[in-house]
Amino acid sequence: MLHNSPKTILWLLALLVAVSGCQQEDTLPQEEEQSVMGRIVLNMTDIDVYVDAQTRSTQTLNNFDGFVFTLTGTGVESGTVTDKQITFVNRSAVIEAGTYTLTASNQAASQTGNGCPHYEGTSSEFTLSVGGTTTVSIGTLTPQNSRLQLTIDGSFSNLYNTPTVTLDPAGRNLSFTTASPVYFPAGSVSYSITATAKSGKHVTDISGASGTITVSAGMAHTITLTASPVTGEIIPLIGGDPYTGVFD
Repeated sequence: MLHNSPKTILWLLALLVAVSGCQQEDTLPQEEEQSVMGRIVLNMTDIDVYVDAQTRSTQTLNNFDGFVFTLTGTGVESGTVTDKQITFVNRSAVIEAGTYTLTASNQAASQTGNGCPHYEGTSSEFTLSVGGTTTVSIGTLTPQNSRLQLTIDGSFSNLYNTPTVTLDPAGRNLSFTTASPVYFPAGSVSYSITATAKSGKHVTDISGASGTITVSAGMAHTITLTASPVTGEIIPLIGGDPYTGVFD
């Protein structure tokens, strides 16, 4: 039978202390290093359509492709956060804990005037704790620009062939036809109309007839093109019945 001498026992005790010290030294940094992250779950389902002021309606939004999500507020570690873009996976995102608002937009800020529908919505302020989970709700997304649709009155089509109508906000031209609605930032929009006269109608071609119209965010304006049945003179464009279409 083996017997441990006092020296051997002391040596073993010293070895155990050393090993224990190494293990403690290895784990301390991990214990001291604390995560500052938490998780948010997105709740966003409704979206407005472009309609008139008297008839508001919404539809369910099922596809988040193309939407940009940004945080604004204060992170517990990084401090002030402004329009920080985040990515959701299955409506969930891991972010730094803090107090924020969340904004959803189907276009980046640099693209809001490019002739496409632009929807946006922002949550109420919320606080996310370290290691916590918070559901963030964004209310109904609303249109941020205007939808324009062209119709041609019989008084015009009786005298002229299909016209070209060019709209020009902020120096950018965009032509459209009756089958192709377009979108513009709210405000003043200038227009130019060109059309050839029909044979035997005793009117001259239209070249560069121009004017301005005012459009509003969230409104779907129908622009009606009319002309004097006697002289063929174009009556200035006005907004007619609103277009009550759906999100596209």
